[in-house]
Amino acid sequence: MASKAVLRVGALLGVTSVAAGAYGSHMLEAHYQADMPGRLDDDDVKRWKSVYDTGFKMHMFGAASTMALAGCTSVMARPTLAPALLCVGTVVFSGSCYAAAYKADRNLGAGAPFGGTAMMMGCLAALL
Repeated sequence: MASKAVLRVGALLGVTSVAAGAYGSHMLEAHYQADMPGRLDDDDVKRWKSVYDTGFKMHMFGAASTMALAGCTSVMARPTLAPALLCVGTVVFSGSCYAAAYKADRNLGAGAPFGGTAMMMGCLAALL
């Protein structure tokens, strides 16, 4: 049962990562132009798009890793610990990056280190 739930959560992360990637690729710059005219120069836009892309990459990693762990739950002592840490970490890390990039506000990225730590703990928990 755990493997099915883990797979579903991983798939949900995957779907949302593709949607987030599409937004970042096609709509983020238009958002800056429409909602923040004159506030960001070209270098700022590149920097914030890079922050968004980092969130997207880690979102995809979290989704793929969670789905991969679904096939391993039967050999884990705690079959939901690693996937849960990965999922929570992914949401916190990527969500912080997305929010910071969307608002062009560094303060909104403050959760990223906590999310990244949870993701690392999830990877380590897979060793248990």
